[in-house]
Amino acid sequence: MTTALKARFKLLEYINPATGTVSYRVSGITRAGERIRQNFADPREAKLRQTELESAYHSRTGLPDLRSTWLSEDQLRTAEAVYKRLEAAEDLQTAVDHWLKHGRPKEVKESPRLDDAFQQYKAWLSATTEYRPQTKVNKLDRTQAFVTGTPNVRVADVTVEQIEKYLDGLQGEPASKQAALYVLSSFFEWGRDRKRRWITLNPCRGIEIEGLDTEKEIHCYTVEETRKLMAAAAQYVGGSFAPYFALTFFLGLRHTEAKRLAWEQINFEDRELTIKAGQSKTGRGRTIEIIEPALAWLKAYRHIPAIRQPNHDIRRRKIAKLAGVKWRQDSARHTAISHYFRQTGSFGKTAEFFGNSEAIIKKHYLNRFTLKETEQFYAIKPLPAKPGAGARPRASAPKAAG
Repeated sequence: MTTALKARFKLLEYINPATGTVSYRVSGITRAGERIRQNFADPREAKLRQTELESAYHSRTGLPDLRSTWLSEDQLRTAEAVYKRLEAAEDLQTAVDHWLKHGRPKEVKESPRLDDAFQQYKAWLSATTEYRPQTKVNKLDRTQAFVTGTPNVRVADVTVEQIEKYLDGLQGEPASKQAALYVLSSFFEWGRDRKRRWITLNPCRGIEIEGLDTEKEIHCYTVEETRKLMAAAAQYVGGSFAPYFALTFFLGLRHTEAKRLAWEQINFEDRELTIKAGQSKTGRGRTIEIIEPALAWLKAYRHIPAIRQPNHDIRRRKIAKLAGVKWRQDSARHTAISHYFRQTGSFGKTAEFFGNSEAIIKKHYLNRFTLKETEQFYAIKPLPAKPGAGARPRASAPKAAG
């Protein structure tokens, strides 16, 4: 049961004797004992001042702060929903400016209702070659579960609250709910694609799963461990895993992004590679520059028929064992991000390059390596095999300190 707070500042309407017009007076005493007595010609300004003073007085009660605003109740609710979808508050102005400049001429088409959208998505998934059969089944099952349990509104009318309600009703660990959120995000990104333009904003963006361990300390490989792993990848089965290791260690691609990549997505002439939306963890595609030494490794092993290899997950652990290094999930990506930030010193560039937010870069990837270690890291390049029987491909070792 809540108790109404006593008003500490009064708002009175009176006739100003000097002008003969209606004025509005705010009066009261602050916690510091200062008497407030202020007059306003505009009743809205007087009400805002009263709200500010009440908020300051009750700020020690533990209740949410009151803030004066010109926004209506509907406008406030809309703003709250938008902020939930953004990674950082400052993104809102950028998003609005971009929409005003580019969005209006490309307004969304009339979006279908959820059941119709799901049938189109199902047909697209059946035809696409971007996903494995098992992944397709997972996406269909999770998306259908959401569509079945949600009112059959238009895709553009799906709210954050409806998605959160669906996620809250799921059984299992927070990680399982996070996986369901990724699937839904992928579905809405598919609907946001320029081929459809059913929505302008992905309603999944900004939703956080309670209880998810986001404070877990990340692990990076040392320069020497990286060199050993790259050398082992070059040695194992004719270097068939060298492209995958180069993509994860030097470009920081996520495991699923790297193993789904095809050579056709790599543009050696322009030194770029394109990750499709369906290949990305976030459901958003991106194009990134192929920096050294990744370019050297990819060129050296571009004769390998496919980046994805049979029994991929098992065999990469065998490579780690061959290198004498413990395999850790996502550590190659963490290593790449940490060195890139050390080299550039830019939160914005690093976040854009690796598809993260600046907040994540600041939280996890600062000062993990020295400048000298980063210089040695980027010097790890493929070396030709030594002639003679039993020759094995190698990776260059960091130069010794002079």
